[in-house]
Order: sequence, then C-alpha cells, then structure tokens
Amino acid sequence: MTKDARTPVIYAAQVRDMHTAIHNLLLYDRKPAAVGALREAHKTEVWPQRHIAVNQIEINFRRPPTHHNGRPVRIVNGHFNTPRGVPDCY
Repeated sequence: MTKDARTPVIYAAQVRDMHTAIHNLLLYDRKPAAVGALREAHKTEVWPQRHIAVNQIEINFRRPPTHHNGRPVRIVNGHFNTPRGVPDCY
C-alpha cells in the first residue's frame, strides 16, 4: 500500500481573485465541501462564503500542487460533475 492510499486526501477548488489575478486553492477535508464551493464560485463569481475552507493557498496556476502538508491534493475543477475552468471571483 502506498503512503497516498493511507493518507487522507485534501479536496481543492481552484479560483482566481480578480482583484489580484492570483490563483488560489480552497482546501477542504471533504469532497462535497470543495464541490459546493466551486459551484458557488462559478454561479455567483464571488468568494464562496458558506463554505469555510480548511486552508487557502496561492498557487502557480501552471503547476498546481499535488500535495499539501504531506497530504495528496485532488482539484475538483472539471471533476466530480463540477464545471470546467477556473471561476473568476470578485
């Protein structure tokens, strides 16, 4: 068994802050929270307010991280029946 198979996954919604043009990952312990945050961001184009992220990190959008604090990261954008692309949030 690999380390990743035993380590809890972090689910992440990738959004872009239109005030700074910086890409961010909103990190969650549970997939439904990340999926809900991404859907809200796509729909409202504002920072997801109802979904409190476990953590938020700025990223290089060309090479988003695959791990955070030793845990594997799974980005939900375009997966798990979510919209494709990165929503712009104001």
